[in-house]
Amino acid sequence: MVVIKMILLVDILLLNLPVHTCNGDLFVTSDFTRQPRLDDVYLPTIHLRSAYKTASLLICIIDCKSYPGCLSVRYHVVREECHLLDACLMCNIGEMDIGWRHFCKDPAPVIIPDTGNGHIAFQASSDDRIPARGEVLIFDKILANLGHGYNSTSGIFSAPREGFFIFSWSQQSRRINTYTKAWLFVEGQQKGKLHDKGGNVVTNFAMVHLKMRDQVYVCSYYKNSYVDTLSQFSGWIYEKPTDSCDINFHGTAVNRNNETIVYKSHTPPDEIHSRLTSGSNGTVVIMSLTTVNRGLFSNLRYVIDGVDVMTSVIDGWRSRDVAVTLIAVQHIYGNSSIEVRNEKTHINSAGNTLTAVCISKVPAFNVWASDPEQATDRTVVFTKVLMNEGDMFNASDGTIHSQRKGLYFMTWTVHSFNNTTILSSLVVNGTPIRHLKMTSLPDHHTVSTSVAVHQLEEKDKVEIRIVEGETGDLGVYFSGILIAALD
Repeated sequence: MVVIKMILLVDILLLNLPVHTCNGDLFVTSDFTRQPRLDDVYLPTIHLRSAYKTASLLICIIDCKSYPGCLSVRYHVVREECHLLDACLMCNIGEMDIGWRHFCKDPAPVIIPDTGNGHIAFQASSDDRIPARGEVLIFDKILANLGHGYNSTSGIFSAPREGFFIFSWSQQSRRINTYTKAWLFVEGQQKGKLHDKGGNVVTNFAMVHLKMRDQVYVCSYYKNSYVDTLSQFSGWIYEKPTDSCDINFHGTAVNRNNETIVYKSHTPPDEIHSRLTSGSNGTVVIMSLTTVNRGLFSNLRYVIDGVDVMTSVIDGWRSRDVAVTLIAVQHIYGNSSIEVRNEKTHINSAGNTLTAVCISKVPAFNVWASDPEQATDRTVVFTKVLMNEGDMFNASDGTIHSQRKGLYFMTWTVHSFNNTTILSSLVVNGTPIRHLKMTSLPDHHTVSTSVAVHQLEEKDKVEIRIVEGETGDLGVYFSGILIAALD
């Protein structure tokens, strides 16, 4: 070790390279500049003198571990350049693709309350625009936090116990024609991606298995200076039911132009599926994100046993890839098949996912207003009932009435057409809880979805209110399930 360091010192003096130290005597052979967008760490400038090669990766890591001020190592496997950082690089987006490897010291154990077998669910957003630039998005407004796993200071969720978790993250970029990209990271590894250029709210989902204290967070695109207040991050622990169907799937699309989209599973077993099949009766929640290439148009449909149960329009604008989220809650029977069908064009390969899980027999609803009344500041009266477990849908007024106290996962999707801006709200007992604002270009369709994790009391009235604008022909979908009973 001493000999190697002496050789390094001689090389540095001969090459007249700038010398920097970490706690006194670890030589780093490149200029460093402040780069706040990459998690407030030091990275080399573009004037790096790549003719000089440092010691091996192993020596670099050993040296870093020897000095408290060095928290991580960034090493290029081809150029053998070693950089010592004063923080762990959380959002290493694309680092693996360009030859960099990142090694961080083992962090201090995350201290979180012991929830036993209690409920775990959270949602966080922000009242202000959130700084982005390639950093962890810190949603500082906690809307729900059962199990106390989410930290509003760091933006990180730490699993209170082992299990399968379902996460959703939504983002809206600053303006139309600006890429919206956001990645879900689990323990430093990418597990999901948003990809859109339409300027409206985009939501994606992922189901992952976590060990206790595993950390999950959302990283932004480095070209987004901030994300809008309609963005959110949420999740809950998924308990596989013993009294319902056996579908438990999360995967990404592997074909781009077939009528039936084929997905590769990321949950065991690792298989290719063009349809999901249930072995018994039950309730299934289907969640997907689909992106079409710029300038193209598509119809997206959920098909169960050959029957369309939900449909959506995806309209790629002239220079923009457009993503659409679609969510359904449906009752299925033994040997039922579920397909996602895409017509008229091919989809983009970036970030297309499908998550489908069976849930226990809990309160759940899925309703549709295909042609809602067009009036200012009006409550949407739902007339088509796709699912009504627990009698949550009230036919007398076309709204939802809670029959059980608990934390609910709710989503609503709105269709806009032809240069229309629509502002809608999820309203509980007359109080707006979450909002969704969307805009369509002239002669173009737009569909956007918002997500809420909210506690309802028994007999609470829940409605969707159109505050501004007129909806398109597909109208409004509204769905929800009980994810944590609190009675």
